[in-house]
Amino acid sequence: MKGGKYPLNLPKLHRTCLELLQHPEVTLRYTPTKAQQGLCVWDDLFPPTNIQIKVDANQQTADGIDHIGTVVHELLHVILMPMCLGWLTDEMEEYVILAMDKVVTAYVRKSPKRLHLWTEIIDRKLRESDRKDGVE
Repeated sequence: MKGGKYPLNLPKLHRTCLELLQHPEVTLRYTPTKAQQGLCVWDDLFPPTNIQIKVDANQQTADGIDHIGTVVHELLHVILMPMCLGWLTDEMEEYVILAMDKVVTAYVRKSPKRLHLWTEIIDRKLRESDRKDGVE
């Protein structure tokens, strides 16, 4: 990335999220979850591997909740967790990510081009997961 990723500003954080979403290590699935709109699990920290993002499609209709915001939120966990590890509690990390996901999601939605790109990539990732699961 031209100019490096750090220090992070909003455009760089957006690009970092988008690059991570497009990475082959990331899978995305609609899967019912009990207590949250999304869940992300992954192996290894540096770099993160086998990143699995689960989005609960049943919870995507509430006010202010949508799959793009949920995916952004989960990607931020992967990106920021190493920075928060040992510095913030899980609760404080969640507060930071909740604040940042609102800003990044608003940035995505502000541009029709960015919104279209995110929608295309998320749709492609979902189709790839469906194919792997044998769903047509």
